[in-house]
Amino acid sequence: MSKQKRCVRYALAFLVVTMLFMSSGCQFGTKIMVSSDPPDKVLEQFFTQLKAGNYKACDAYLANNATFVVTDATEYQFMDTLLEATVQHVSYEMAGKPQYHGLQATQQVSITSLSKEALLVWLKEHINQVEYDYLEQSDKKNVDPENKEDVSGVLSTAIKEYSQNGETVTNTLTVHYVFSEKKWKIQADPDFVTAVFGGVVNEQ
Repeated sequence: MSKQKRCVRYALAFLVVTMLFMSSGCQFGTKIMVSSDPPDKVLEQFFTQLKAGNYKACDAYLANNATFVVTDATEYQFMDTLLEATVQHVSYEMAGKPQYHGLQATQQVSITSLSKEALLVWLKEHINQVEYDYLEQSDKKNVDPENKEDVSGVLSTAIKEYSQNGETVTNTLTVHYVFSEKKWKIQADPDFVTAVFGGVVNEQ
C-alpha cells in the first residue's frame, strides 16, 4: 500500500474516532440534562400546581429563586379574588417541542387567561368611580381607610360575577428555560408572567 493511501486511511480513521468521541460526549451531556424532567414536563407541573392553588409550590419550577405569586396575607380582599378568577381560567397549549441550546431551551407555548383589559372595561361600567380608582391605584390614597373593606368587598363581588363568563385572551410566546441546580427551570420573564395573568404580550 502506498504511503499516500496509508495517510488517507489514517486521516479517515482519525476523523471517525473524533466523530465517535464527539457523539459520545454529546450523549453524555444530554444524559446530564435529562436526569431531571424535561422542560415541557416542568411547564406541565408548574401549571398543575398553579391550577391547584399551590402557589408556593410553583416557585420550585422557576429559575433565579423567583416568586411567582406573593401569598402573604393581604388587606385587599379583591386581590385574592382576582387571583382565584385568573387561575380558574388559565390554560396552556404547547405549540412545539423544546429546542435545546446547551444549558438553555426554548419552546413555543400558547397561554390563555382571563383578560385583564376586558375585565377593567367591564368593571368601569359596573362599579362607581371611587371603587374603580381604588382598583387602579396601588397606593389607594383616594379611599377612606374606614371604607377599604367595603370597597374591596364590592370589587370582589364584581370580579366573581365577571369571571363566570369573562372574556379570555390567548398569547403565543416563547417560553425560556435554563438548566440550573441539575434541573430544568422556567425563566419567569415579563412576557411569561403577563401571559399567565391575562395581559397582552407585546410582539417584538
